Amino acid sequence: DQLVDHLAFKSTWITQEMGLNPKELVLITTQGDSMAPTLNEGDLLLLDKREKRVRNDGIYVIQRDADLIAKRLQLGFDGSVRIKSDNPAYETQSIPEDRMDQLAIIGRVIWTGHRL
Repeated sequence: DQLVDHLAFKSTWITQEMGLNPKELVLITTQGDSMAPTLNEGDLLLLDKREKRVRNDGIYVIQRDADLIAKRLQLGFDGSVRIKSDNPAYETQSIPEDRMDQLAIIGRVIWTGHRL
């Protein structure tokens, strides 16, 4: 994933409707097909950087080495987190609760945009 320079959003939509802090938002573009058909190459992702923990199932951007990757994260009843790709060609991975410090969450995806 790559950081995007700037994109304008209506401030009242960000603050009032979405309840977000504009200073805590990052816009990136996707690369690859691991989240297809939900996310495709070149889609824009708006991230809420306040979301550093998995509280609810959703799509998050995590850091693996120097790469940022978008994945669906699901919190298990045992405290583990399942890392899933929407593309069935990719295997689900799991991180046990005692290794959660190794999961570097950049933020939760709160909005996506793409070309038609």
